[in-house]
Parts: sequence; structure tokens; C-alpha cells
Amino acid sequence: MLSYFYPLQLTRWNCAGQLWKKQLLGKRYSSGAVNIKTVEHSPFWSRSLKQLLGSHQFSDKNVIAGESTVRDALEQMEKVDMSIVAVTGTQNDWLGIFSERDLIRLIARGGNINNMYVRDALSKKEGVATCFLNQRVSDLGKIFTTQNVQNIVVMKESSLKNTIHDLAGLITSRELAQYFHSMEPAVVEEFEHVLVKDMLDHNKSKVHERLNEQSILAVELSSQVKDAVHLMAKYGVGCVMVTSDHSKGALHPYPDVIGMFTEREYIRNCLLKGKDKDNCRVGDVMQSNMALVTPEFSAAQFIRLFADSHVRYLPVFSTSPEDAQDSTSMCLGLFSIKDIFFLLFSSG
Repeated sequence: MLSYFYPLQLTRWNCAGQLWKKQLLGKRYSSGAVNIKTVEHSPFWSRSLKQLLGSHQFSDKNVIAGESTVRDALEQMEKVDMSIVAVTGTQNDWLGIFSERDLIRLIARGGNINNMYVRDALSKKEGVATCFLNQRVSDLGKIFTTQNVQNIVVMKESSLKNTIHDLAGLITSRELAQYFHSMEPAVVEEFEHVLVKDMLDHNKSKVHERLNEQSILAVELSSQVKDAVHLMAKYGVGCVMVTSDHSKGALHPYPDVIGMFTEREYIRNCLLKGKDKDNCRVGDVMQSNMALVTPEFSAAQFIRLFADSHVRYLPVFSTSPEDAQDSTSMCLGLFSIKDIFFLLFSSG
């Protein structure tokens, strides 16, 4: 549990009869208009990518040969706790990247991880977002915001983007959150007084559009894993919410929400354990221990929670610590780290 949060434990019995706990983590700040320094003068966004990568620059652990199987790639990603690897050809040429999202698309097409080569399941380099090592963190923000991508490849200065040796790093929004978390208090101060609800108001039309498209998909507890995977592939998302059977859906009061099912749960709890998605229930492999975020969270808290808990998504509920057991509490959506940086960068 994070020391700077004040937890309120909410407990309920799930439909399997087991005690299920939610932690509502929050700290109140006075609400106000969004007040973020301009990107050009922000001590966070103006840092160089060399500073962001630090000692985590590109290495052999980030690379897999194209003739390896998809299972080999997943096992390597799991071992080093990465959601993405770069794929190389026989002559050290850079072919592209393979990510958890590529896996979901492959499985939805009926692919087999044991006999499918990574080179046949990757995202080709021509479609991969890139930037150079001498650029700034703000350039990552622009790419995440304008290109709606999950991953960015950082190239060495003046590279031709042809060989694996031209790569300097692989960046996901998770790495961006961990970098944020490691910075001195003075740098992150600009995000301490920005509330999630302020960002929602500031970007109302864009946020609602994103939530309607990406953040409210749900499946029931007894659904088959294959149905959840096909739903994620259809809408291009990495997570769906899990509700109790015969519920009114994820947008109804929180007692209906049981947990989350993500790409990571599918890989760890299903694929790598040899479970058949056609005969496995979502409830058997989902993430049930959720941390709940409220609109009163500050942006800095949100990002710290991502960095500390190693989760990829967090649900936002329209409630506060004082009235958390109010049955009118509604799920506003499911946010990724990228969504928060999208809002922060757009606000700046």
C-alpha cells in the first residue's frame, strides 16, 4: 500500500462466495482549473530522452529473432517484464516490434503461439512510431497524443532505422510513468494539483469520445476467455471490465463490477499455463484485486499508482472516500497510463 494514500477498505462477497476487497485509495485536493505549465517550460516534458532511458537503454533482452516462435517471445517478455520486444532478421536487420496487442490480434485470427513465427505476427517497422535519442519527452507526448500508439521506438541520432543496432530504446507509457515516479518532487509538483475530474472537464468532448470507444467494454464473470479476447481484438483495446453474471454492465454502480481482464492476465494465467481459451472462464484468470481511482485523485497520484502497482489499467469511479459505499457510484471508465499522459499533454 502506498504511504501517501489514505485507504478505505470496501468489502463485498462475490458471486463465488469469496470475500472480495477493493481498496479505495485517495487524497483530496481542492478542485480548480487545470494549471499545468506550458510544455516548453515544464521540467518534466522538457527532459531529454537520454535522461528518460538512463541505464535502461536497449540491450539483448529487448530483442528476439524473427524465426523464434510467438511462445518464445512471450516467455522472454514475461521474464524481463516487458510488453514489447524488437524483432530482428537473419542479418541483424530490424523487422519491427512484437507486443501484447499483436498477440491478441493473432489469437483472434486463430493463430497458434507454438508454431507461429514472430516474424509473421509482428508490427512491421514501417508502421511503428519512432523518435530519436536527442529529442525530448514532449516529443513522446506528441506521438502518443497524435498517433494513438501504444509503443514508441527510440532510435540513435542520425540512424537509418535499418538494423537492430540503430535502436536506442523501447518506450511504452508504463516506462514513462516509472520515469515520472523517479523524479524529484519539484519536477512532479506541476501535476500534484491537477485532479482527474479537472482533466475530464478540460477535455470533455475528447474524453467522452475516448471513453465511449475504449473504456467501457465489459464481459460477464462466466464468459469464456475466447469471447473476451475477440472483444479486445475487435475494438483494439488491451482490457475489458468483468461484471457479475446478469449485471447491468460496467457503467452501472460498482457492486456489479468484479474485476478486469487484460492482455497480461491472458498471457500469464492462460497462454503460458497451457489453458485452452475455449474452455476457460474469464473469472478464473482475471485480475480481481483492483485499486479504485476517483475523480478527486491528482494526476501525480494516478501516475504513481501505475508505477508502484505495475498495473496497466485503473477504473475511475464517480465517488469519494466519504461516500464510497453509496450504491449510486458509477464507473466513469477504464484508464490506461497513456490516457492520463494524453490528458496532461493535451491540457498543457
